[in-house]
Formats: sequence, structure tokens, C-alpha cells
Amino acid sequence: MVTSGGTREKIDEVRSITNSSSGELGSLICDRLADLADCEKVFYVCGEGAMLPQNDKAEIIQVSSAGSALDAVKYILLNNNIGAVIHAMAVSDYRVKSIQVANGLELDCGRKINSSEKQLILVLESAPKIIPVFSELAPDALLVGFKLLYNVTREELIDEAYNILQKNSCSFVIANDKKFITKTKHRAYLVDKNKDYIEFETKNEIADGIVNKLESMLRKR
Repeated sequence: MVTSGGTREKIDEVRSITNSSSGELGSLICDRLADLADCEKVFYVCGEGAMLPQNDKAEIIQVSSAGSALDAVKYILLNNNIGAVIHAMAVSDYRVKSIQVANGLELDCGRKINSSEKQLILVLESAPKIIPVFSELAPDALLVGFKLLYNVTREELIDEAYNILQKNSCSFVIANDKKFITKTKHRAYLVDKNKDYIEFETKNEIADGIVNKLESMLRKR
């Protein structure tokens, strides 16, 4: 399974807040996995508007919010034997709990809020976390997590990725710094359980590196 793209959380019936992600890296990973001779199918759980894989072995499941992504992931894990999960999706950390105006009056989110309102207060709450579900429902699956920070030292980035790896029983974690992601470049580090890492400079290198590692580990099982 590959998760990809970004999720969005409704403000009202026409507005939303979103985690931006093109889904390009996730789609590349999905196609690389599907190209493996031993791969029967790849479930591609993606946000609306994410780039899509081109391989016929990919089954595409589009979701919107973190909640709908969680539901899709749970359904797939409970009904299929998943060998590996690459959790590249930019999942919203927060969702809208309520919307208020300056005097504390709560507005109805089930309609379009009138644009004549001069000041709105968005009260946010934590969105459901997806990554803990993988080790809970598919403990034997290889899991690749992702960590994105901005403008930090390499040491801090590797430390944060390693913390994610340990906390969620990941096989690997891809550590990214948004400062070093452009249209043509994508610097990232594949961090393993020994806190060793491999550095990549493009999305294609990242996709190849992840799939090569997973294929090698799966063949040894």
C-alpha cells in the first residue's frame, strides 16, 4: 500500500484547509512497486488532485480528509494481506472543530459562511493519526514512514526521523527538509533501525531506493 498526496479538512461547505502535496513521489513509488514481478497489486490511497500511478496493478482509492483516509487504510488492512506500506501522504494534523465570530457566537459549518463576516476564529482539534494503525493491523508488514521539517540541521532531521521510526515500528523513515525540495531536486535521507542513512537528491532516486530496500527484505522472508 502507498498513501500519497495531501488531505483537506472542511471549514464549511465550500472552503477547506489543506496539507499541500502533489503526490508525485507517492505515484513514482507505486509504479516502481507495481513493476516488481512478484507484486500482485498496489493499493494507492491518495488525496484529491494527487498525481496518479500509471501501472495497471495500482488500485486507486481517493480520499479527502484524514478521517476518510484512516477509514480507507483500515478497510484495506483488514481485508488484504499487505506486505509493505509506504506512508507518504501529507495527512492533516488538525481539523476544524468549530468556527466563531469575535463575540464568541458559533457559526453553522454545514453551509457557506457569509463572506460579510469580517473576522472568523477557527477552533482546531487534532485529526486522527494514521501511522499507528499500520503496526496495529498489519504487524508483519514492512513500514516506511515519512518526516518533513523545514530549515533544520541534518542531525536534527535524522533524529526526528529516527524517533518516528522507533515510535511506530517502521522499517525505514524518509527524512525531508522542505527547504531542499524543488521542482527538479528532492534531497532526502532513508533512515534505518541502526540510525544509518542513505542520501538521495531526486524523487526518482528516493523511489528506487525505497523499492530496492523493500524488495530485498521481502525476498528474504
